[in-house]
Amino acid sequence: VLNQSGSILQVVQNYFNSQFSTSSATSVSTGVNASITPSTTSSKILVFATIGAAYVAAGSQGSFYLYRGGSQVGGTLAQFYGNASAVESNNSFVFLDTPASTSSTTYTIYYAASLGTIYGSLNNIQSSIILMEVSA
Repeated sequence: VLNQSGSILQVVQNYFNSQFSTSSATSVSTGVNASITPSTTSSKILVFATIGAAYVAAGSQGSFYLYRGGSQVGGTLAQFYGNASAVESNNSFVFLDTPASTSSTTYTIYYAASLGTIYGSLNNIQSSIILMEVSA
């Protein structure tokens, strides 16, 4: 039944194949983003994101975050510590948000390096983001 609580009302997805990196200690955009326009102010947005081949070298540290518009939502999605050796992995994140808006809303994965440099989509491994509007 459409519009029953928990129904999926729309889905938006984007894929990215370009490597990105930062040495910034301040959060900056990865470029992995998607926009959705909720049908009602009570809708929830279920965010699925994958950073392909996230990487930090030995001695580097970094973190990933989710932003709605220009504001961080939720806490840290993932942290990487390349203490004695390099760390590389694919990382998937899930977050349920309530934007309380019917305006176009953009979700973006941000990242920051607390030490050294952090990379995503290393060697152009695909990253992606999927937004699902869920009826309240």
